[in-house]
Order: sequence, then C-alpha cells, then structure tokens
Amino acid sequence: MTQPRIIPELPVDTSSDITTQINRLDVSGVGTLLSEDRHSLDIRYFPDNLGDRDLQHYVLFQINVRGKSKVQYGYDTLEGEIIRNNRAQLNPDESGRAFDLSVGLIAGGALAAFGAKKIYSTISSVGGRSGSAGARAAGSVIGGAAALGTVLATAEAGRAVSNQIRTGSSITQPDKMYRLRKALALHLEEKPTVRYSAEYSNKDLGALAGFLGKFSSATGAISGIANSSEVMPAVAMAVAKIPQIAGINTVDLLRSSAKVTTNPFREVLFESVAFRTFNFKYRFLPKSDKETEDVYSIINTFKEHMLPSVSPERLFFIYPSEFQIGYYFQDRENVFFHRFAPCALVDMQVEYGSGEGFSSFTDGAPTEINMVLSFKELEVITREKSKAGF
Repeated sequence: MTQPRIIPELPVDTSSDITTQINRLDVSGVGTLLSEDRHSLDIRYFPDNLGDRDLQHYVLFQINVRGKSKVQYGYDTLEGEIIRNNRAQLNPDESGRAFDLSVGLIAGGALAAFGAKKIYSTISSVGGRSGSAGARAAGSVIGGAAALGTVLATAEAGRAVSNQIRTGSSITQPDKMYRLRKALALHLEEKPTVRYSAEYSNKDLGALAGFLGKFSSATGAISGIANSSEVMPAVAMAVAKIPQIAGINTVDLLRSSAKVTTNPFREVLFESVAFRTFNFKYRFLPKSDKETEDVYSIINTFKEHMLPSVSPERLFFIYPSEFQIGYYFQDRENVFFHRFAPCALVDMQVEYGSGEGFSSFTDGAPTEINMVLSFKELEVITREKSKAGF
C-alpha cells in the first residue's frame, strides 16, 4: 500500500525572540535554540515542529565518544575532555594504578608460591653448612630476608611491566571521553519514570556469633563458654555440622527429641545499589522528505553509538559511546524531573510498520517507524548524587 507524501506549508518566522519562535510552528526553533544555548551542537530532532506550543517538552540525547573512536573515525567533537567523577567508583587513573599493583602482587605471590620450597632448602643448606644452631638461625634470617626482598623486587618489576604494557601502546592507554557535536532531540511522548533499587541480602550470622556478641572481651567470652550449657550443643549443630551416620541425620534427631533448633541470628545486610534503567518509546510518522531523512539519521546515530568498534589489528573491542540524557522544557533543563548519569544504550528495537501491517510512500519509505530504546546508567546513584537531583 502506498500513500502520497504530504508536505505541509510552514509559516516563515521573522521574529528574533527565541521564545516567540518556539511558541510558533517554526522548524528552526528548537534547532536554533539548542545550537545557540547548548554549545553549538548540531541538533537532529523530530518532529519538524518540535518547539510548537504543544511540543515544548523534549528529551535531549547528547553523546560522549571514546577518544580512541574519535581518532579512528574523525568524529567532530566539542573542545575539552569529559571527566566523570563518581566517589563510589574507580576513575580510569585509579583503575590503571590498581591494575599495575595487582599484577605486581600476583607476580610476587607467584614467586613466593612456586619458589617456597627452593628458598627453604637454600636457607636450610646455608644453616647446615654453618655447623651450629646459632649460625643456622642467622642463615635462616639472612636467607628469609633475601627471599622476602626477592618477592618484593619481583612485585615491583611486575608492576613496572604492567604499567609499560598499559601505557606503552595506544590501544591499552587509559581512554578519554569527548562530547560529540551531533545531538538528538525527540519529543517527550511518555511520562517520565524513575526507579531506585537498593540490594540487600539475608545472612545467617550463626548461633555462636550471637552468643559471642553478648561479651565485650575475649576473656568474658571464654568464661561464658565455660559456664554455658548451650554453647557446645549449638556449636555441634550449627558450626560443626554433625555428619550423617549410617544414613541417620543426627542433627535432625537431636532437634526432634529436644524440640529445639539453633537460632541462626539472621540479619539483612546492605550490599549495593542497583544501576537504574530507562526505556523510551517513539512512534515516527514522517510527513516530509526531511522528516524521513531525520528519522533515519536519528536511528542510525543511536545504532552506531550503542555498538563497539574494532581496533585496527582486530584484537580488541573499543567500548561503545555513552549517552548523556536530559529532560528539557523550552530552552532549559526541566528540574522537576530526575537527572541522568551517563548511560549505555543496551537494547534497541526498530519496527518498520504498525500493528496493522506495513505501508510505504510512493518512493518505498515506510509511513510509520517505531523505536524502543533501553538505557542503563553507568554510575552508582549515592545519597550525594540524589541530593544533586539524580
């Protein structure tokens, strides 16, 4: 089924007042507004009359590209590096230092594990040749110090090597983020929704922990154990986990006869905060060639930046871009809604057509396109960030 494309006549706006332009049907209203007020961004938006009196709420998707991708594809970005700073997470520099130290510790630990027998035999032989207990002790101390020094030296060498690996090649150097000049603005079609989730777990501290918690010192705990008639049965049931004998579960027998069971001293312990997820649904009904081109540009931009790129020698994936999302009303961010931390686009679904089937214009372009986007935040939302509007 084909339909003729209807291109509406748009009024020419000669006003210099941005607010007046937005409140009228002006296709350049939002684009001009955002390009002037949002650091000269190149805005792709839908629909054409975004900014009209009934279309003043919109979602702005700005894109942070990786420095490695910027070099590889020559992306047009704004000046200045994008720096993320979340106190609850490691930044790239901290991750790099942790990598260096962990590799060094692993190297030193490996030497200690695999060389322990040889080091011990060396110490013993030095002591054996000395001919006296004092000399053997001295040889042990000297040999032990030498062994420890060797482990520390190996750890430091491993750290140095890991740092060289991490910074010696452009592909493994810490990456930077840059704001892409191209941004996307789409009408706010659905009600803004946010969900906060804290993760807790159930833990059994055990009867012995509950008993020891009554005492303020080790001496008091030992005295309490000696004077308690419950500790040993509880230890036997909850700690020692008495095994089955000839198929008989002795713990169950004791519980059955005494009609008691150990108190697990169960607690709910805080673990972490779940990363927030956000979904956006859009229905595109292009009314002109320009709107069709804009829709495809928007879809291709989302698709391009949700996927990783491949390093020049194909041995690595380069992380996808990040999206900075914001709710806007007219020319400003809407402070009545929640803010977003940087997000990754984790799922994208595009449907060409509607529930009634597929139809196109005379040139083959679909008359309707539906898109569903799913984002996951990349930062932990803490109390400090919530007080800042997240």
